[in-house]
Amino acid sequence: MPHRKLQKLTRRSLVRLISYGIALIVALGGFTAHGYFLTVRYRTQLEYTYQRALNDLSNYLANINIALKKGLYSGTATQLSSISSELWRDSGSAKACIAQMPTNDKELLKVSKFLSQVGEYSMALSKKVIAGNEISEEERENLVQLSENAASLSGEVNTMQSELSEGRLWLGEVRRVVEKSKTQKDVKSALSAGVGAAEEAMTDYPTLIYDGPYSDHLMKKSSKLLEGKAQVSRDDAKKTAAMMTQRDISKLENDGEEKSATPSYVFTDGDIRAAVTKAGGLGVYFSNPRDTGEATIGYDEALPKAKQYLSKLGYGTFKESYYMTNENVCVINFAYLEGETICSPDLVKVGVALDNGEIVSLDARGYLMNHVNRSLPAPKYTKSQAQAVISRFLKVQNAALAVIPKATGEEKFCYEFACKGTDGEDIYVYINALDLSEEDILILLKIDGGVLTY
Repeated sequence: MPHRKLQKLTRRSLVRLISYGIALIVALGGFTAHGYFLTVRYRTQLEYTYQRALNDLSNYLANINIALKKGLYSGTATQLSSISSELWRDSGSAKACIAQMPTNDKELLKVSKFLSQVGEYSMALSKKVIAGNEISEEERENLVQLSENAASLSGEVNTMQSELSEGRLWLGEVRRVVEKSKTQKDVKSALSAGVGAAEEAMTDYPTLIYDGPYSDHLMKKSSKLLEGKAQVSRDDAKKTAAMMTQRDISKLENDGEEKSATPSYVFTDGDIRAAVTKAGGLGVYFSNPRDTGEATIGYDEALPKAKQYLSKLGYGTFKESYYMTNENVCVINFAYLEGETICSPDLVKVGVALDNGEIVSLDARGYLMNHVNRSLPAPKYTKSQAQAVISRFLKVQNAALAVIPKATGEEKFCYEFACKGTDGEDIYVYINALDLSEEDILILLKIDGGVLTY
């Protein structure tokens, strides 16, 4: 009997032991799975941090390259000083991006040195010009080489981004790609004489945003044009929407209202969407996202169609500026004309389908947000006096009066000079018509499908 009792207890203990063992295995498995998921999550976060740093580095290098080009064609100490400050900030920010990547300082020592030289050298040149001296030919060549080196490194970073998005590169291999960059070669010895020791401190500066063709100065304030305009009914707004969309008014359906800087009535016809301001009944935008067939016309044929369409809207007189073609839709930017003065902030964009010339989009928000009845002064200085301010490395092709926006919200009355650079680039320089300040420099970038500015 004692033996049978002992056997029973042993079996009970065995069952408990097995149960505890299973529970322990499950618990350990849970901890293991939890640890695995945490590891995956942390690695994902780390990869995201690396990728964001790489994207930011690409943007900063592109900005540095463009700013260096602008520095080549700057004709005044004020403008060069502004560009030098941008280069100082962006080179420091680019170094900060590199510091976030899975590499060490020794691996990127020459790249960091290059970025330091960009900032230091540009500031040295700025001080020289402010002191009343001119940039020498050798110093200009140094700027050219710095620009080429920045472009080279920017290209390598863009390659990394492509390989990363296609799964052919892990960011831990940044060193391998960067080491191939041409920026590793020593810059001219003359650079060393013009710069001090490299600044090792990393400072987090905000991303530099260029004015471009002035199309980004939108939706930052209340509409000037709509102030004091009488409210219109939805029925009257629908008539405007029918004209904008080139649709029969009976096909348009009410689709609520849009609460924005330009409060609007919204109308739809299938995928077609249009908005008309409640104050004044002016067209804000419309889009017809239809599939576009094979192109049968080009920009030269699309431009008169866009002009004809724009004239029917009654906004006023406009001059075409930049354009971009994507998926066989050519979007053309138009700037308002005040007499013969180009008002760059008052921007309207018209999209033309290149398969049949149909107008498929309109964006008038730039015009609605910025247009006012301007009382433009007479230029204080002549065109010849303004042209004398321009860099001797630029060849002027054409000139016109223009109003351009500044980041502060101010507008400047300028002479716009269309120029050619030493390498045949198209450059626009803006000289203040009232005090001869060099307000801005834009570099036109011609790419497949259009023209952009920096």
